[in-house]
Amino acid sequence: MKPRRWSLALFYPLLLTVIALTALLSQRFDRAIDLTDANSQQLTAASERLLKRLKTPLKIISYAPANTALRKRIRAVITPYLNASKQVHFSFVNPDADPQRARAAGIHAHGELVLSYSGRDMHLTDLDEPHISRAITALLHAEQPWLVALSGHGERLFGGNANPGLSHVGAKLKQAGLRIADLDSREIQAIPDNTGVLIIADPREIYPPRARKLMKRHLQRGGNLLVLDDQRNSSRPAGFLLESLGLTPVPGWLYDPAPPMKLPAETMLAIEPNPGHATTRELELPLLFVDAGAYTARDDDDWRRDRLLTGDAETWAELEPPGNAKPVFDLLAGDTPGPLTLAWALSREINGRHQRVVVIGDADFAVNRFVGNGDNVAFFINTIRWLLHDDWLGGDAFEAADHGLRLSERQTLLIGFGFLFGLPLLLLGAGLSIHWLRRRQ
Repeated sequence: MKPRRWSLALFYPLLLTVIALTALLSQRFDRAIDLTDANSQQLTAASERLLKRLKTPLKIISYAPANTALRKRIRAVITPYLNASKQVHFSFVNPDADPQRARAAGIHAHGELVLSYSGRDMHLTDLDEPHISRAITALLHAEQPWLVALSGHGERLFGGNANPGLSHVGAKLKQAGLRIADLDSREIQAIPDNTGVLIIADPREIYPPRARKLMKRHLQRGGNLLVLDDQRNSSRPAGFLLESLGLTPVPGWLYDPAPPMKLPAETMLAIEPNPGHATTRELELPLLFVDAGAYTARDDDDWRRDRLLTGDAETWAELEPPGNAKPVFDLLAGDTPGPLTLAWALSREINGRHQRVVVIGDADFAVNRFVGNGDNVAFFINTIRWLLHDDWLGGDAFEAADHGLRLSERQTLLIGFGFLFGLPLLLLGAGLSIHWLRRRQ
């Protein structure tokens, strides 16, 4: 037999042996390397910050049968949590081998997770990072203060699914583990002590003296406050709060003659996020407001006032109500030139507490009908985070950065024209070139 045949006779058996050994090792040992640009196969920064808040062990039990494929998939999801924190403990229970324990735990599906922390339990059937991290957040927030929205005078409420309501953004906050309550100011004697943020969302009726006293007392005690004000209501029910905070409404509604994006109505306003504040620093899309109003602020007291959202220099406060004619700036008619600020963040030290307040000259941006525009949801959640002094509250932050694709209008048009015209022309040119070359031969 020739040497070449000897080498081939040895090569193929050795190749098959290497393949068999590789397959055997892959069954016994797991090894993963994350080469994605955004490290999407690792925990997000929000989840890692969340795990650092664990003060006692977090126990995760998966009720999964002795199914290698299912258990392998579950372990792949949980392993990053085990690597990120020594406080996380994980184990499997076979519900087929121990049905009594599964029934006692209230298990309804194979692979169901039970997370236990400080005597509290949560069940999960969705096995991914966003759901697991939100469940951990909820366990950690079980003793956190409440978000209290005052009701009884026409305010926007978190309860109900009506378009003017706040139920959509309220659901997002609940997913992050926060507790929300709508309280009628006519039925309570005081704002509860465990109120993390008091929310006054566009009241339509004048507050009676008793309700005003409740809110002023909350401010004087150092309570955090969010005011969503609507300039369309000329009676300004929340005006007494604005006065206490040193803010003065600018007459008229904000109009931008050259918005950064196409808007369906002239009463809508698109504001680019302010990279200098925690509430807007991580936002990428513009914020959209409807009939927004602006405020001026004084600086002669103990409040620190920061501008959250400010229109550009071309924006002005239009005194005339919206109509068929396009607005034209008229200083003599009472219009106020820009730039104007429609959202303020206030803070101060009082009674040994660091108090925070946010005032926004629009409530429509957060209601169910408009909250899906731009980065409105993220802005509202970030505002709550800032008011709660809570820089680790989750939400969409638990989603990996490259799980969504965001394209600008120009990029979308470029891709569309590329597939409709560019690619066919390229194929046609290639075909004609090949035909021409063959003709020459």
